[in-house]
Amino acid sequence: MSHRIDIQALRGIAVLLVVFYHARLLPIANGFLGVDIFFVISGFLITTQIAKQLNNGDFSFAEFYLRRAWRLLPAAYAVFIACCLVAPWALSYSELQDFLEQLWGAISFSANFVLWSQTGYFEDAADLKPLLHTWSLSIEEQYYLLMPAILAITPRNIWLLLISVLSILSLGVYLLQIDDMLGAVFYFTPTRVWELGVGSALALLLLKREYSIPNWCSAGTALIAILAIFYTVPYVSVSKLNLIITVFSTALVIAARPVWLNTGKFVDLLSRVGAISYSLYLVHWPIIAFLNSANISGNVLWWPYRVFAVFISIALAWTLYHLVEMRFRITTKRHSKSIKPIILWSLLVLSVSFGLSALSKDARYEALFRINNGLSEKCSSPSFYTIADCKTSEAPTTLLWGDSFAMHLAPGLKLTTPEGLIQAAKHTCLPISGISFYNPPDHNRSWAKDCIDFNEQVERHAIDSSTIELVVLASLWQHMLTTPVQLVNDGNSLELSSLSIADIASRIATMVSRIKASAKKVVVVAPPPGLVFDIAKCHERRQRGQWRISKVKRSDCRIDYLEYKSRSKKVIELMTALDDQGIAVYWFDEKLCNGQHCETKLDEVILYRDNGHFSHAGSEYYATEFELFKELKLIAN
Repeated sequence: MSHRIDIQALRGIAVLLVVFYHARLLPIANGFLGVDIFFVISGFLITTQIAKQLNNGDFSFAEFYLRRAWRLLPAAYAVFIACCLVAPWALSYSELQDFLEQLWGAISFSANFVLWSQTGYFEDAADLKPLLHTWSLSIEEQYYLLMPAILAITPRNIWLLLISVLSILSLGVYLLQIDDMLGAVFYFTPTRVWELGVGSALALLLLKREYSIPNWCSAGTALIAILAIFYTVPYVSVSKLNLIITVFSTALVIAARPVWLNTGKFVDLLSRVGAISYSLYLVHWPIIAFLNSANISGNVLWWPYRVFAVFISIALAWTLYHLVEMRFRITTKRHSKSIKPIILWSLLVLSVSFGLSALSKDARYEALFRINNGLSEKCSSPSFYTIADCKTSEAPTTLLWGDSFAMHLAPGLKLTTPEGLIQAAKHTCLPISGISFYNPPDHNRSWAKDCIDFNEQVERHAIDSSTIELVVLASLWQHMLTTPVQLVNDGNSLELSSLSIADIASRIATMVSRIKASAKKVVVVAPPPGLVFDIAKCHERRQRGQWRISKVKRSDCRIDYLEYKSRSKKVIELMTALDDQGIAVYWFDEKLCNGQHCETKLDEVILYRDNGHFSHAGSEYYATEFELFKELKLIAN
């Protein structure tokens, strides 16, 4: 690498983009594209090495794979074992279970598939996965397994054509990605091979043809390519074009070999960062993820912690590079002939992970964080009333209608509603006929239409049912009040419209009047007190003596009453408007709040499973202790 300082500098650029993107310290919304720069470089270097050895007749599969193992695994295993030691103190119960799956995926070179099964790369849950970054290492390792065989069994004169065809096919699969499969497209090797393939094709092209580019042309080409890479970095949207520009611009820089990217103090500094780029990539994300897990504020990690994470990552990467990575690079034939240390290290990591798995079992937290879908997740179907799991008796008298904030009341109402309960609840779908929450891409027009259709069916059932006596409308309500537009059924078509709180209250009142006209009583349930911080996680970390980070003091995991009221202004305004129109509204504040704080734990029962939903145990405790059903029935009108 000493004669390709430009490639080492590119590595430095790539890893810095990734680190600062993950630390959220610079306006580089597409900093993750640094990984794609790595892919091109890896494809170029590994193919150059294999092709040269095959041409010289001295290529050995065993030697190649052992060299790769000695190059990559010691530093990775050191980080994995360090993560195993930190994880019990830094991760919650559910995060620890996911971490173990990630660890086994990383060891088996299948982390990309494991992570795909757990979360999307851009979802909030990804911030809590210490080995999230190993998805890219697994893709490279899978490529290393395939590339030598492909070149070894095919004639040399078709190498370039074969790699180019495979890369074009992979790029085509990537470009034809289906919206429902975005996670697979991001994580899976077939949609990533083309990036390494571009580097491989370039390597074969350069080995096949010697060329000389005038300095001015080389410098200009590389400068344009570098500017193109940085042009794609600030964009907020995840664009196919941005990725394609980055990949081919990286290849152009490698092909151009500009003098200005091989000399100078700044380039030297970038190349030094590039030298430790593998170690820096390995260590930086676990540090950020552990801090994210300890963060109970509910907001993005406070900036001083993010700055600290970058500095400590660089220091640890330098240490890892010199003490582990360089120490175990192949320097003698003894290393190249021995696979025993690699096997022993693998067994050590597996032993630590199995030991950690045995120690991490705790049924209390498994129950606490269990998803609360109420009676059943099936109850989001328009035919809910035909599903046995969605009702507690053959002729239920109470209909629970709403979103996930209706679901979380169901375990408690099931215990305390003697005449039977039927649930009709769809996530994020507010119980209002004719209008829907609209917030693309996740809650797009199609989703909003399904929500409207679902609510119209629920209203018809509420009116037509001969057994239902009480209709309970429960929701977070906030969704509809904080989006600029809603999808509205005006009777003839579905149109986007901007509704005020008064408009929404009027529509709810009209719907309630229709239901009441069929001799039913109705009560609206406001959401329980809540803030952006994860209440259940706060309690768990407090009980287990784990690290907790928050800019705002959350030592007792209670909710500050004034902060909660300030955050809930729009919901309060809506509930007040409904009350003014004679609609009964149930508040949890009277039972949980005292004017200063709102309790989140009563008699050792943690009420919440996240930042606002009741846990199964919390729902049952609250409904039993405060006779929720009797209260709802009493105030309903």
